[in-house]
Amino acid sequence: LDSATSLITAAKNLMNAVVLTVKASYIASTKYRNKSGNKE
Repeated sequence: LDSATSLITAAKNLMNAVVLTVKASYIASTKYRNKSGNKE
């Protein structure tokens, strides 16, 4: 039971990290596009 709980906790932490990374990269790319003025 303890190993399953720690596994679930690790999975949740991993998902949170992925979400934060995706949000950060999306915001960064959006700012870069708006600043450069290119749609590429």
